[in-house]
Amino acid sequence: MQVDEQRVAELAISVVIPTYNRAHLVTRAVESVLSQAKPPAEVIVVDDGSQDNTREQLAPFESQIRYISQPNQGAPVARDTGVKAAASNWVAFLDADDYWERPYLQTMAQVITATAEQANFYFADASVPPSYNAKSFWAYRGFAIDGEYELRQDATDWVMMPGQPMHLITSVINREAYFACGGFWAPLRYRDDTHLYFKLGLGGPACAVNFIGAAFTEDEASDNRLTPAMARRSKQGYVYQIMMLEDLLARDITSDVRHQLQQRLAKGHYGLARLSLRRHKWKTAVSHLWQSWQIDPKVSQQQLFRKFTQSA
Repeated sequence: MQVDEQRVAELAISVVIPTYNRAHLVTRAVESVLSQAKPPAEVIVVDDGSQDNTREQLAPFESQIRYISQPNQGAPVARDTGVKAAASNWVAFLDADDYWERPYLQTMAQVITATAEQANFYFADASVPPSYNAKSFWAYRGFAIDGEYELRQDATDWVMMPGQPMHLITSVINREAYFACGGFWAPLRYRDDTHLYFKLGLGGPACAVNFIGAAFTEDEASDNRLTPAMARRSKQGYVYQIMMLEDLLARDITSDVRHQLQQRLAKGHYGLARLSLRRHKWKTAVSHLWQSWQIDPKVSQQQLFRKFTQSA
């Protein structure tokens, strides 16, 4: 990759680290940012109402970070607070319980520069714990690209994957694009990142950067890490999924994307119907089954047929 290293050095990237009761972990995240081969323009730690000694743990970094404390409002609001406070037009996110590899910001800045800052967001791969049963996060999602990076002027196919290959801790987002799409939606305490990528990538440019930029850990179970099993199939998971999809369907999207999102919305209501049946909440179950049928009757038919054939 041939780039102007002077431009790479001059590219400013603000870093936002939201944290909530992660005093025993947040310092590792901060240290991984401060030890980057390319120094960040600033490091903003947003303490979302922690009840532990987070502030005391961060005291040694006082001269190197901006510490913002706010009442507990959830990760989406904490991240949004950080973006609003950021001085740079490029913003990178890191969760308090994860960490970056040393070349992360340098490599991302090189690709941002090489592509003339065209994308709404840039995203890299990450290493994952053994529980994922995959070599990396991209492999876990069934995603791959050829070459060092791939810039797409329309990232619809990427964000419409059943499991999006991007994650906030390996993403650098254009601040102007963030505000233009509305940023994080506060009511979504789960799937807030998925929702943001939809808004940025449906019809918008994105760039995949082919390297391991960060490490997911299992030191703590963060809200966004509950995706594979529990959250998606819990009542709360279905409710947030429905909220997200209804918001997206109210936007100006293509007919093909609309059809796919309607199918997912119908499946969300069907999932809530099944969950309600298991809890003997008959009226709620019927209500969601009816909503699923109204949105896309084929979804309920397919699900019921599959259930019947499995039990036969």
